[in-house]
Amino acid sequence: MLVELVRHQAIARQLAEQLAQMRKRVLNVPTPHVAKQRAIFIQLVKLARMETETIVLLSVKLRLVPQAQQRSRNAGIERERTATGPRPWDSAGQH
Repeated sequence: MLVELVRHQAIARQLAEQLAQMRKRVLNVPTPHVAKQRAIFIQLVKLARMETETIVLLSVKLRLVPQAQQRSRNAGIERERTATGPRPWDSAGQH
């Protein structure tokens, strides 16, 4: 998973560079050439968003983000808070 994370980060970096280059262009002129460039820009934005989502997912899976670590740290505390003994609904039908 770590290799995939690094691969997706490299792809995201490349997409960010391409988007930075396209932002320098004028994309709101109503000509066929600009319309084609605008469509490419939109596709790059969608791809960048997908890469970001994948990076976030892999980071969570690898427990690289604070939210993922917080859960494991609090697991012991939550386990201590959980009531022990029979649950009311487990013994309801045994009267």
